[in-house]
Amino acid sequence: MNHSGSRTVHDQRGPLRWSLKTMLALAATVAWLCGAVVLANRLDSLRPSGGEWVTAAAVIVTIYYWRFHIATSSTTRVVKVIAFVAMLLGLLPYLYLYSGLLADWSRMPVSRWVGDPVWVYAIPACSFMAFDLRKDPRRLNAYLLGSIAEVVVIVPVWTYAWIIVQQRLGWWWM
Repeated sequence: MNHSGSRTVHDQRGPLRWSLKTMLALAATVAWLCGAVVLANRLDSLRPSGGEWVTAAAVIVTIYYWRFHIATSSTTRVVKVIAFVAMLLGLLPYLYLYSGLLADWSRMPVSRWVGDPVWVYAIPACSFMAFDLRKDPRRLNAYLLGSIAEVVVIVPVWTYAWIIVQQRLGWWWM
């Protein structure tokens, strides 16, 4: 605000610039996910089920990209949680349609409809709640190192544990 109490041109353009940046990032995300489907379809034509991992990897990269974007935004914790949950819900149809990660013949439908989202979303969601809702979010270097550690160490351990839980629940037969 200037001395007369009205907003200056610079103040009015700030939110617009952020909005355009976010819209461009959203468009790039949609293009990224569509590109993953195209690549997965090409791989599937060469080898059945070969492309399902491409779409799953696209979901993981999308989650971690938007998690960083949300965590470093200058909004309240409540808005960050709402944005993160909205992002996860927005990715559900993509996860269901394109990321059948394991052979369906050995799984109950509940494993696919409940198990896959729990499996894919659990580690990023827990990490978001533990690390990204602080007053001072992690810097890019710390975020990248933490994310790599999650994907390389914690996700494989979680995958093994989640398969055992699903077997105990009777959702999956081996």
